[in-house]
Amino acid sequence: MACYSSIQTLLKRIEDDRHHLVVILAGYNEPMDRLLRSNPGLSSRFPRHLAFPNYSPVELCRIIERLCQQNSYHLPPSTRARVLIGVTAATEAADEHFGNGRFVRNLFEDAIRRMASRIAGIVPLTHEVLTTLADDDFDFEGVAGVELPEGCHSGRSC
Repeated sequence: MACYSSIQTLLKRIEDDRHHLVVILAGYNEPMDRLLRSNPGLSSRFPRHLAFPNYSPVELCRIIERLCQQNSYHLPPSTRARVLIGVTAATEAADEHFGNGRFVRNLFEDAIRRMASRIAGIVPLTHEVLTTLADDDFDFEGVAGVELPEGCHSGRSC
């Protein structure tokens, strides 16, 4: 009932303030379609639909590389290869709940936490140690469909 009331309130505001109000609805295709079909007056007030394709695995890896650059981290070639393999498998196994931009941001943030745990006992801590993300800092074990080639873990090259 709360959703119905919210939609009714939104429709009234759209109608009453149509010259002074812009409303943008954003979300995944299927839930957005359900929302727009939930009320006959709603779909007619949102005649334009923009669909954005998911990022490709290469684009997702570029996002991770950009996050690394912005935060002063270094990705060695073996780690880049591991990330590309893992991200590719994750996108191939993705379902409708997979937010690929969010996935790589979380992957990056988790890698930093894993790196912090990995280097906790290293003495002395050099700039290189503090800024290099290693293969094992990126964990794909919990991601369905990800099978990394032999040698793509424990700091070894892919």
